[in-house]
Amino acid sequence: MTSYVRRNVETPTETRRRGRPLGSTTDPAKLEAQRIARIEATAYRAATIDAPRARIALDAAGVNAKRVMLELARVAFADVRQLYDEHGNMIPPHLMDDDTAATITAIDVEVSMRGSGENAEPVITKKIRRADKMGALTLLAKHFKIVGDEGDGVNALASALADRLDNARRRLGESQVEDVPFREVGEGSPTATDEGEDLW
Repeated sequence: MTSYVRRNVETPTETRRRGRPLGSTTDPAKLEAQRIARIEATAYRAATIDAPRARIALDAAGVNAKRVMLELARVAFADVRQLYDEHGNMIPPHLMDDDTAATITAIDVEVSMRGSGENAEPVITKKIRRADKMGALTLLAKHFKIVGDEGDGVNALASALADRLDNARRRLGESQVEDVPFREVGEGSPTATDEGEDLW
């Protein structure tokens, strides 16, 4: 705790001893100091007392880096075919394998009636929402350094190609390397079939 807080804030025991309810001060400076003291006390407790317990509890529950990678991989490499049996019927959630079930974030079941009167029959529509596959793939790609931040993959490739071309020009000398002008194919221009070669 800061020295300001120690000097200016009564502890709950002191406040009770004086017979006043907790937080009964009206002085804005003391109220702010009390708020800061509560935040600092909570942070200190979380860092010193609760952190080891939390780590033990998380380990006991199987929450660790290996589990996070497994869950990301399940979402990233999910296959929609795993939701259905060989006849095209959706597999009930309790029969799905762990990899498939891990990719589902919600199942909405909607019941409506088709027809009217005694001939009405219920129609059940099930909508499955799955976790973001691209988001999981992006996180895995960044973890394995396949790509960097937004657009780095494309920009890095373009930069690498441009650097290689510049290096080749320097090695060969500018006079030996000519820029090939863009040739547009339009009416009256020869086509691939006219010249017997590919345009590309």
